[in-house]
Amino acid sequence: WDQALENDIKHFTVYGSTIPNWDETAAVIGTTTGTTFDVTGLSFVYYHLTASDFSGNQGEAASTTVASGVPGPGIATWALHANVPNPFNPSTRISFEVPETNRVSLVIYDLSGRLVRTLVAGEILPAKRHVRQWNGRDEAGQPVAAGIYFYRLNAGNFSATKRMMLVK
Repeated sequence: WDQALENDIKHFTVYGSTIPNWDETAAVIGTTTGTTFDVTGLSFVYYHLTASDFSGNQGEAASTTVASGVPGPGIATWALHANVPNPFNPSTRISFEVPETNRVSLVIYDLSGRLVRTLVAGEILPAKRHVRQWNGRDEAGQPVAAGIYFYRLNAGNFSATKRMMLVK
């Protein structure tokens, strides 16, 4: 893609998808400050791009690009990725990879270890990259306080925890 004309672009976020039109299920692949991103070995056919400024604002997704007519190899290992954006307000996306169909749970806890929200409740998910969005609300739908939260993925014998920060 071409370099952004605006002077306040902090980075670009690259999303992968199996459908040509942008939607909320597109998985965050990574970020870059440059004008290229290596997608070698990824299993997505379509890629979307957004720009984020230094204030944390994220632009609309750019036109869909077909990187390859044939998907690459499937997901090889379990993975829990860093949420994007982080810190966030009011919502963030959490992506994870499932290499084989399995029962999966994705749960958010506060600093004291109390359950805040369940994003995936023991669902059987297919082998692929998945994305869930958290809107900064608890199980009752009430906004949670600014602060540090943890999200934990449990699936089969795999378990991983990452940290995120909600700012207000």
